[in-house]
Amino acid sequence: VAWPEEDLAAAVEAANLAAVVTQGTVGDERPAELFRGLALRYFGLRFIAAYGPGVPDGVPDLDKVILGAEGLDARATASAEPMAENGIVTFWRRGGRIRPVFRPCQSVVAAAVTFLVAAKVRSGDRIMSLIAPDDHCGLTTGLIASLLSGATLECHGLFKARPFVEALEEPKPTHLVVPAWMEATLARATLPETVSSVILVHEAPARFKAKTVLKTPAVDVLAFGELAVVAAPRRDTGQFALSVDDTGHGNVTTRHRMRIRRDEDGAIEFGGLATEIHDYGRSAPRAPRAKPEWRPSGFKSELFAGILIGVTEEG
Repeated sequence: VAWPEEDLAAAVEAANLAAVVTQGTVGDERPAELFRGLALRYFGLRFIAAYGPGVPDGVPDLDKVILGAEGLDARATASAEPMAENGIVTFWRRGGRIRPVFRPCQSVVAAAVTFLVAAKVRSGDRIMSLIAPDDHCGLTTGLIASLLSGATLECHGLFKARPFVEALEEPKPTHLVVPAWMEATLARATLPETVSSVILVHEAPARFKAKTVLKTPAVDVLAFGELAVVAAPRRDTGQFALSVDDTGHGNVTTRHRMRIRRDEDGAIEFGGLATEIHDYGRSAPRAPRAKPEWRPSGFKSELFAGILIGVTEEG
């Protein structure tokens, strides 16, 4: 919903989408109207359905369908071919290209588990996220984490200050998920005691500070595009603790789900179920002929005195 229309058009065509489920209204945006317009331009996009208020003409209203007040067009269900494998398609945006990638359900779950263990999110907690759920990192730290842990999920617009502050004051154990650049701003604010942790989301390439300026416990999350999400709580001293060595991810619960290493030149590679992705095209995942043990990330690490201080793009 945050993408410009031309980027959405490129993504629809790249993934050869035949159907889209969206919402009628999100803030000031009208995604159902937008996708209806894209369907007029792209012949392959045949079916648009939407939830919520403001569903435009020509788009099935799924709220009415669920309540039994209206039936879906039979063509929208009769022609759908079951996929050989269930999962999630997200879009990798690198080098001016939009490339769809498919992540099987087992990989979706494995990736979220590695995050949940690091962030210590429990059933009954609240995940309050300012990260858009439109990529692997946004889904892993938000919707999927909520579904697996039993925590409630609240998504807030980044610059809607009043509703955000009012919601933050509710007496619930809260894990606040924010872009990492907000750290200094949050450090100057007085956060309620109910905020159990602040989860700072970095996106590679990135530079890191040696210590936190937050008084609230912090968890660093580093997203390597659509390939992997690495998470680690900062030490009690506030020292940055993210690592790109297998030794830094030795938790028994997560080690077999995601592995990470760097070669002698600092190039970072990932292994394990949590990083299993395939190219996606013609409405079906294209699995590699043989699953690679290690997947290159396209990024290099920068270390100082054994501490990760940055991640840069290779080349």
